[in-house]
Amino acid sequence: MPENKYAPPEQTTGDTVHAIGSAALQLVPLVGSSAADLLKHAIMPPLERRRDDWMETVAEALRSHDVAFEELGTRPELLDAFFQASTAAIKTSSEEKRAALRNAVLNIAKGWDPDETVSQQFLDLVERFHPWHLRLLQAMHDPPAWAKAHGVTYEPGYSSSLSGFIEAAFPELVGRVDFYGQMWAELGQSGLHNTGGLSTMMTEGGWRASRTTERGKEFLRFISEPTSAT
Repeated sequence: MPENKYAPPEQTTGDTVHAIGSAALQLVPLVGSSAADLLKHAIMPPLERRRDDWMETVAEALRSHDVAFEELGTRPELLDAFFQASTAAIKTSSEEKRAALRNAVLNIAKGWDPDETVSQQFLDLVERFHPWHLRLLQAMHDPPAWAKAHGVTYEPGYSSSLSGFIEAAFPELVGRVDFYGQMWAELGQSGLHNTGGLSTMMTEGGWRASRTTERGKEFLRFISEPTSAT
């Protein structure tokens, strides 16, 4: 191992990391003739900046958690995840999704070890989901803790509903039950919760229960930054 394990090795790792981002960038479709030239000059520079920002973000996360860059080139499961996450990260402007993708790579680098297929499935979900999917799932995993952390007060009285808590937690969703209800249904279809309708009335404290399945809890761990460097 080189004296500075954070310095990219002279050839393979540095080339591999850059090639991953470049290969992901090549997945962006272009058309022919003058239209291709227009897209090349108008679209490719910001996409390249996204790629470079993503690479720096991942590099800093690996440094902060004491993961050597050279591992990217020696662990096939990490390399696969990094390429998959990089492709998704270049496609989105959402900082929430990019953070989730970064954390996924970091967790795999630090030894998060479900079946490799599960990692691929979870990365697919992050790419497919809207940031609101992630926000809803995080809030409904532990509603009281989430409310306390975000300064939300919810006092439903004798009866309550999950939609009542969601609209108290996210004022921008008030009256948009069709919007967030669809996302909640999609989270359920992905096996991340097993709760039915959001408007079903419950007892006063019913909203406090966690709504995530074991798969949902695992998914949230996967997209959350490890609690400490090792």
